[in-house]
Amino acid sequence: MRVRWFSLFCLVLALGLPAGSAAQTPATAPPLVLNELYQRALAASETRRIREEELRVAEARYRQTLATFLPQIGLFARQTHFDRYNRDSGRELAETVLREVNPQALRLLPESNTVASDSQGLNPYAGGVGLSWPLFSGFQSYRELAARDAEFDAARLARQRFEELLYVDVANVFYQTLLYERTIVLLDAEKTALDGRIAELRYRVRLGRSRDGELLTARSDLQTNRVERESAVGLLGATRELLAFVANTPEAGLLLKDEQAMPTAESLETYLTRTDERADVLAALASLRAARSRVQVAEGGHYPSVSLDGEYYLAQKPDYGRDWQIQLRIDLPLFQGGAVAASIREAQARSRQSELALASLRRTADYEVRSLYREFISTSARTLLLEEAVRLARQNYAIQRRDYELGIVTNLEALTALARIQQLERSLLQAQMQAKLLALRLHIAAGRSPQ
Repeated sequence: MRVRWFSLFCLVLALGLPAGSAAQTPATAPPLVLNELYQRALAASETRRIREEELRVAEARYRQTLATFLPQIGLFARQTHFDRYNRDSGRELAETVLREVNPQALRLLPESNTVASDSQGLNPYAGGVGLSWPLFSGFQSYRELAARDAEFDAARLARQRFEELLYVDVANVFYQTLLYERTIVLLDAEKTALDGRIAELRYRVRLGRSRDGELLTARSDLQTNRVERESAVGLLGATRELLAFVANTPEAGLLLKDEQAMPTAESLETYLTRTDERADVLAALASLRAARSRVQVAEGGHYPSVSLDGEYYLAQKPDYGRDWQIQLRIDLPLFQGGAVAASIREAQARSRQSELALASLRRTADYEVRSLYREFISTSARTLLLEEAVRLARQNYAIQRRDYELGIVTNLEALTALARIQQLERSLLQAQMQAKLLALRLHIAAGRSPQ
């Protein structure tokens, strides 16, 4: 009788045991909550560092475009070489023509010069300081700068969204690990109850009050329990290794602690109206701004461009007595083979692509939040119902045990009632873990910060 009540007491308190009692970790190891594991995963993520480098690339491109507004100053040195020609070759051509047209005009030609000469004499060279400053380019530089700025915002928001989704991934593994740990706790409590049941049946078989078949049935249930426990231990080892890999933490010292609070009804209602604040939606909106700016950049190809060029000579030969020169250049494109029009059409098509991508993302985000909201409400309601079902199943088992002692019911009915408790407790545990994970997913889907 003492064994029977002890097994029942262990079964009733199964859910109240510590979450990590089944894990083979040092007792002195400090437990880790989800946010601490997330911070470790964030620090160990190579993908996050890749995103940071992409952000630096976007910033560098922005600064490159910003530099086009400033004058370019540098040193220059140039030397010009000319081809040489013989002046007598031109005289011979003139004599040939005059002989055929007017021979009397031959005497008017100057005397021949058979010495080859350079058209410019010496090869000229010059060196000094040069200035080039684009003053106006059809607002292309300004629009390109706006596009680069929008691309930088998109890269920053994409990195933020990656960090949010990483939180969901870590939470998935975290709660999967807790599920297996607590499942092992339930299986251990079930084993204790079955051991007590088997010990009692052996005593009753010796007294002739129970049949051998009843004892074999209980032993079969115990063997099934052992199989399920070994399966849960294997799954737990796999998830712990995955969690240790993601968080870059040694698996041997990994002890988990759940401190998540369930969201309130007020916060659930605000989740349904916050999808436009999600980082990926804002990133898509920034990409759309960049695409629209690129359309204006392409349209600027139809406008004139104005630039200022200047040179200050430090040395020149031959010396023309000129120290500097300033040139204001205006270029007006008239015909470029339709290249500008084609680039405008391309930019407009890319802008329409960005608009469609943003519209699709907004619809997807709204659907995701509403779907998770309904799933969370349903899972929470199922959790409450399962809690009541577990309470009733425990009461039923206690009654079945009492009636079995009185000979009113069979041992099979008592074992069935015990199995019903174990089944409902596992379903309750899965519902509780799923509800907490759904709350986190809903939190992230609504664009809230992981912390």
